[in-house]
Amino acid sequence: MEYTDRSAKEFFQAVNYRKLQYIFSNGSLFRLSCAMSAFTVFVFLKAMVSMFGSVKLDELQSVYHMAGYDNMTTGIVDLCFIGAAAIILCLITAYLFSALSEFRKGRLDKAEKNMKAVRISLSAALCFTVILGVFSLLSVRTLDYYYELASKFYGGLTNHSRELFIRTMFFGIIAIVAEILMIKLSSKIVHLMDGDFERNNISFFETGMLIVLSFEIVNAAWENLYDILHFDYKTAGEYPAGLAMMLVSFMIFLAAIFVVIFLIEAVVRYLLYDEPEFEMFFGEGFESRVFSDEPLTYGQNEGYKLHFEIPHTEYPDFEESDGEKYG
Repeated sequence: MEYTDRSAKEFFQAVNYRKLQYIFSNGSLFRLSCAMSAFTVFVFLKAMVSMFGSVKLDELQSVYHMAGYDNMTTGIVDLCFIGAAAIILCLITAYLFSALSEFRKGRLDKAEKNMKAVRISLSAALCFTVILGVFSLLSVRTLDYYYELASKFYGGLTNHSRELFIRTMFFGIIAIVAEILMIKLSSKIVHLMDGDFERNNISFFETGMLIVLSFEIVNAAWENLYDILHFDYKTAGEYPAGLAMMLVSFMIFLAAIFVVIFLIEAVVRYLLYDEPEFEMFFGEGFESRVFSDEPLTYGQNEGYKLHFEIPHTEYPDFEESDGEKYG
């Protein structure tokens, strides 16, 4: 059988295209994109509320300490950090929707460019998460410092540094694991679009870790809802930004829950893919495909033929049988 590099490449292209059809058609990526868009909208609203309301966030206390605590500086810091997060999320969501649209239109090259852009945006999001986590951990020490100073003059103050540390560790790990999983998933899709022989490096351990950690998001959403229900609405007129931040934060947690759920669904569907395309080549239809010279199509690529010869079986020509020769 003549088995060339070209035929092998076309074979893997056909296999990869079937897997891409499965990934893009099962709806998990579309649901993930919708959840990401909702998450982006609420993060953007948080940026607006915190900027115009000059809300001092616990996780940015170290930045306020360096830049200044006046209302204008606080609003600018909030806009820079939360606004940057909203922009990155917006890029990820837009490129995801574009990739879905281009693939459905059969424009594989444009879909691949969009998926590469998703991967780059996710890498930027991972770097931003690490930077924000560092500032949040520094803010733990800043809160301790100001609590020690203020407690000498005012009694009954509450130090939120321990709560901030726990929240930073949990949400930081959740965000990093989710972003790494999305980077790996987008990289696998890009490899499939390139027609490469794709090796899986996404593990169920990472997915299981994300499932366990996601319960912290559910717990945070529940605590936030409890605070909203027990809020003293008579004082809302004095500090409306505080109530608005509570409402927006609850919607962010709610959207984050759906983002994690649909990300887990997309990853699990990818891992549990049973590769039914191999049945075309090695199942019941294998013999008819080989002997009918039916091309393996992938996009606009040409097919190929399998050429083979059945060697003639020859027997040794002895003048006498083995029994007669060897007695």
